[in-house]
Amino acid sequence: MAPKASGAKDLDHTLIIDLSYSVLRFAIKNAKYGSDFLCKVWDGYKLKEFKNELEKYYERVKLVKPNASRTDSSETFVLGRNFKKIQENKG
Repeated sequence: MAPKASGAKDLDHTLIIDLSYSVLRFAIKNAKYGSDFLCKVWDGYKLKEFKNELEKYYERVKLVKPNASRTDSSETFVLGRNFKKIQENKG
């Protein structure tokens, strides 16, 4: 999935991060313990916040830029490894 790019860097970054949060919400509801998460994003000011959010649910989170990606491209991938078991709220 990808949002329709507008050509405005900050707006496009916000759109793809918002879409990535939707994917994360889906993963939280449906992922099995120990599963992984991979999402393509565009670099920007909200990326660190998104990575920090993933760290709540995955044991290891890192940013990955494949060799096939152009060096001048802002695309990167967020990889979350080993989905943690979520504690249910009992109160």
